[in-house]
Amino acid sequence: MFGSYKPNLTGRPLGSRVCPTAIRLVFLVLGAIFLVSIKVDATSIVAASASGRVLIAADSKIVHEQGRLPGTACKIIKVGNAFFAVSGFESKFYDLNPWEDAHVASLQRRNVTEIAKAFELRIKPKLIRTLLRMKKEDPDTYKFFKGEPLQGIFAGTENGTPIWETIDFLSTESSRGEILVDSVKMRCPGDCSAINPVNYTFLGHRRAIGEGHDRSPNILEGPPEKVLALLIEIEITGESYAVRPPVSILSIDMDGPRWISPGVCGNQK
Repeated sequence: MFGSYKPNLTGRPLGSRVCPTAIRLVFLVLGAIFLVSIKVDATSIVAASASGRVLIAADSKIVHEQGRLPGTACKIIKVGNAFFAVSGFESKFYDLNPWEDAHVASLQRRNVTEIAKAFELRIKPKLIRTLLRMKKEDPDTYKFFKGEPLQGIFAGTENGTPIWETIDFLSTESSRGEILVDSVKMRCPGDCSAINPVNYTFLGHRRAIGEGHDRSPNILEGPPEKVLALLIEIEITGESYAVRPPVSILSIDMDGPRWISPGVCGNQK
C-alpha cells in the first residue's frame, strides 16, 4: 500500500503477559490499563527506527480520577536532551508521577542512555512502594496493575545517531509476599534487527492494531510516518473508549527533532 518496506516488529507476542525472555519476540503487547480510581494514561504509543531516524507516535486521551470526564494531553514530552512518552498510571494519591521523574532524571544528563538510567533508578523504588500500598489498601486495583505497571520510551540522538530506548517495568511477588520490580530495556538501533529497514515497537493499547495486522499484514508497509499514523488511527477506531485523537508524531534525525504531526504537543524542540 505504501511501498516495499518489510518492517520488523519488536517485543512480546500478542496476548502474552509479562515475561522478560519474551521481550524480543515478534509483536509486542503491553497490558491496557484503564481504571477510574486514579489518573491513567489510556495510551497507544508506536515507535519506529528507520533510515537514520527514529519516530514516536501517540494518541492524546487522558482518563482522570473518578467523576471527571476524560480529557486530552500531549504524551510526547521534551525532557532535557531527549523526548519521553509513557504508558501506565499516574496518581497524586499514590505519589507517583512518571512525567516529573523523567524531567528530574534529565537534569544535568547528556543523552538518552543517561536519562533513561536515571529514570529507571528513580522510579523503581516508587513503583515498589506504590504496589505495596495498593496491595494492602485496594487489592482489586492492585490485581489490574501488578505485572507490568509502567512502560516508558526515551528518544533522542547520541553521537549523531538517532535512537530510542524503551523500559518495561515488571513486577512480581516473592514467596514471602514482597514486591519485586525488574526492568527490561531495549535500544534501537542496538537491540533491534540490523537487517530490516524498519523496526517497530508498541506501548499501551494495541488490540485493534494486532487485529488489523492479522487481517492485512501489509498495513506495516510503507514510509514509517504513514504507518505510525495509520496504526494509531486503527487503535482509535477500535478502542475509542481508551484512545483518542489527535495523533502526535515526532521524527528525530541527525538535524534534530521535527513534528510531522504535533497534535496537542505544540512545537517542542
